[in-house]
Amino acid sequence: MFVYIKHGDNQQFMVNSNCCVFRLLYYIRSKIGLPKTDTIDLCDETGTMKMLFLIKSPGDYAIKFLTPRNTYFVCRVKRGTPGTRLQNAYLAFVPVLKTPGPGLIGKELG
Repeated sequence: MFVYIKHGDNQQFMVNSNCCVFRLLYYIRSKIGLPKTDTIDLCDETGTMKMLFLIKSPGDYAIKFLTPRNTYFVCRVKRGTPGTRLQNAYLAFVPVLKTPGPGLIGKELG
């Protein structure tokens, strides 16, 4: 099955979700031109994060976590500054969109 991925200035492409999460995130990162060191995740149209970057077994297939034919938005995971006590904290999820909709901005974490 496939899902739609939105990014940038309302750009969209399809990906096959019948692959491992690690490969899916790697492909998305390279397709939209983000560095390999950037931590990314996907959120649905309501702003709910999928937390794919936290999956313990990256060999798990993405189809277990993503609904076929749905649209997901790429988000950068902002982490704390290295060397500080917040270095392992997740400070923000920032949509990789030029103009994110109101459903994706200001969503409370947790």
